[in-house]
Amino acid sequence: MTDKDIQKIAEAVVDLIIKKQKLHDEEFKKDLESMLEGQDDVTLGSMSQLDLIAEEIHKLEKSLKKHVENEDYDKAEKINQKIITLKNKYEL
Repeated sequence: MTDKDIQKIAEAVVDLIIKKQKLHDEEFKKDLESMLEGQDDVTLGSMSQLDLIAEEIHKLEKSLKKHVENEDYDKAEKINQKIITLKNKYEL
C-alpha cells in the first residue's frame, strides 16, 4: 500500500466521521429541544467563528472606551491595535 493509498483511506475515514458526527449532533439537538419544550427562557443556537470574533471586538471596544475615559492611553493603544488586527484579519 502506497502513501497515496493510505492518504485516500485516511481522508475517507475523516469524511465519514464528520458526516456521522453531524447526524449525531442533529439528533442530540432534536432531543434537547424536545426536553426543553415549554421553557421560554432557554434558546438553542450556535455561534459561528465570526460571531465569536465580533463579540470579542465588542468587548475590546468597551474596554477601549473605559481606558480612554480613565486616560490610560498605553492600554487603550494596545487594545485598539488588537481591534484593528482582528477587524483586518477577519474582514469585519
